Amino acid sequence: MSLHPPATALRPWVESLWAAPPPAADAPAGGREWVMPDGRAHLAIRLGGEPLGVFDDVDDPQPRWIADAVLAGPYDRAYLKDTTRMTGSVGALLHPGALQALFGVADHQLLNRHIPLEQVWPDETAALVHCLNAAASPREQIAHLEALLLAHLRPARALHPQVALALPQLAQGIRIDALVRASGYSHRRFATLFRNATGMGPKRYACLRRFASTLSASGEGVRWADLALDAGYSDQAHFVRDFHGFARLTPDVYRQSLRHGTRHVHVTDAPTKGSRKPKPR
Repeated sequence: MSLHPPATALRPWVESLWAAPPPAADAPAGGREWVMPDGRAHLAIRLGGEPLGVFDDVDDPQPRWIADAVLAGPYDRAYLKDTTRMTGSVGALLHPGALQALFGVADHQLLNRHIPLEQVWPDETAALVHCLNAAASPREQIAHLEALLLAHLRPARALHPQVALALPQLAQGIRIDALVRASGYSHRRFATLFRNATGMGPKRYACLRRFASTLSASGEGVRWADLALDAGYSDQAHFVRDFHGFARLTPDVYRQSLRHGTRHVHVTDAPTKGSRKPKPR
């Protein structure tokens, strides 16, 4: 995958742009994979006309096909994705507030949802898909997507200033009650503003980002117990509970599974039902 920093005007809203080639010929056989949540929305255009398929339930025999151009809201739990029609893609990873600034949609409206991009960009989606498929290089693909994002940018309608202040402080471990007092709002009003920007309340968002940080740090030889301690979990049982709640897998099953990066876990190697919850090593 080729990652690109966005234009300066997009940086408050877009973390990165990407252009990914089709999977290699020796990639694992198709099926399903868990996609781990990290609380961020994204935009993805799949090349070659192949639609995205997601499963609404682990027992569903067939996926629900969405579109080749999709907008995904923030997820606060793992979701099942079809991998029988893998293809190249072009897209953007989004910061909180970007759904409102770029697409006119509050994050909570797309919590745990994928929708066709044409629902929010009805006049431009078909032309964008055509341009990306016809582009001669990843750089050209990124340029097309970036230009359209810039054309749609409406920063005045996006992130509330108190939420913008709270997000980095929350990542630093500042208590939520302190953030509420600093905002000058009631707890209910602050939680509503935060949910509009991130799709979830501040406590849920903070727990999810902590879980995501353990995945990014879970390299070979790193003990789960050490990760849990560094991340601030009260004990290993707390860590296992949170991990299973977000990932729908235990830490050990996740580590033993065939993965692509840290967020994509092949279901054939990661049983989801009837698993015991072993204590992480």
